[in-house]
Amino acid sequence: MQLPGLITLTPDQEQLKNAVAQLLAEASLSEPWMATFLEGIKCNDDQKREFTQLKFHNLVELGARAGRVFSLIDGSGAFIAYRHSEQEFDNEYYEGEATKYAEANCSLDSNHRYLITSQQAIMAPVSDFGWEEEFTGGADFIHLVAVASTKGSSAFADLLKPLFDYADANRLAVFTECFGDDVQATLEGMGFDALQVLEAEMPVKLSIDFGENAPKMTQDDIFRELENLGSGGARAEAAMGGMKLKKETVPFSERMMGRRPQFHLA
Repeated sequence: MQLPGLITLTPDQEQLKNAVAQLLAEASLSEPWMATFLEGIKCNDDQKREFTQLKFHNLVELGARAGRVFSLIDGSGAFIAYRHSEQEFDNEYYEGEATKYAEANCSLDSNHRYLITSQQAIMAPVSDFGWEEEFTGGADFIHLVAVASTKGSSAFADLLKPLFDYADANRLAVFTECFGDDVQATLEGMGFDALQVLEAEMPVKLSIDFGENAPKMTQDDIFRELENLGSGGARAEAAMGGMKLKKETVPFSERMMGRRPQFHLA
C-alpha cells in the first residue's frame, strides 16, 4: 500500500524504525492485552518494558521488510497495517515471531520463560489474530495491527485518514482487535463496529499453600511441582497431597472490530 502523507518504513531506515518501535511499545504497555500478558509473567516494570520493546523492535523490523509499517515524517505517529492480498504471512505469524524473538533476547530467567508459555495458553481464548476471513467471503481486506501517537488517541483519526481513504478508494473493509472499553469507543467514533466478542475468565491471583513443606521449597521447586501437578502423574499426587490452591479471575474480552468502506458519490 502507498499512503499519501506517510512514510512506508524500509529496512534501511534504522533511526525511524527505532523511534516507531519505541512509540508502539510504550503505547502497548498500557494496552489491556499486553498489560494482562505481562502481569501473568510476574516480571517487574523494567522487565515488562524490556520484553515489550524487544517485541515491537522485531514487529517493526519484520514489518519494514513487508511494507506493513507507516509513520508520520517526524515519527510522532505510526501504525502497522497490511492489505491481506499483498502479504505472504498474516498477523498471527508476525505476532508469534515477535514473541519468540522477545523471549529469546530478554533477560528473564527460566521461571519467567515458563510463565510466558503458560500465559499464552491462558490467554488463547482471547488471542485470535487471524479471524477476519470469516467475515469477508474471500474478499480482500486491510488489517490494522497497532497504532500509536505522541498526541494520544485523539490524533488517531488524522493519523489513520490516509489508510481509510485508501480503503474507501479500493472498497476494502478494515479490521482490527481491541480489548478495552475506551479503545472500542475511540474506534467506533472512527466508523468501526464490533463484529464479534470473545470472552474468558482471566486469572489475576494464584495463592498456594504448600503446608509444612513450604519453607523447604525454592521457587524452582514450586514451579516444578506445579508442572507435575498439571501433568496429573502419580508423583504429583504424592508431592502435592497437602496443597491448597486458590485462583481469582476477572472477565476479559477481545472485541473484533470492522469498518466498512465509505463510498463518496460526486
